[in-house]
Amino acid sequence: MLWGADGFVGRHYDVLDVWSSYAAQLSGVPLPGGHFVPEQSPSQTLAALRSFLEGEQVLRSARG
Repeated sequence: MLWGADGFVGRHYDVLDVWSSYAAQLSGVPLPGGHFVPEQSPSQTLAALRSFLEGEQVLRSARG
């Protein structure tokens, strides 16, 4: 999961904790920006998506 660290969700919720009850395998990271993360942090978004799609374990995991 990716979300904007500076947006409402990033400021008010522990995103991985909220979603951990809905997904057995969950990983994610907050990125700089608000609601439009791909537009506000394009290089970080690309790096995170590329890592996920390549199967790398570089994002922090809610399940440790």
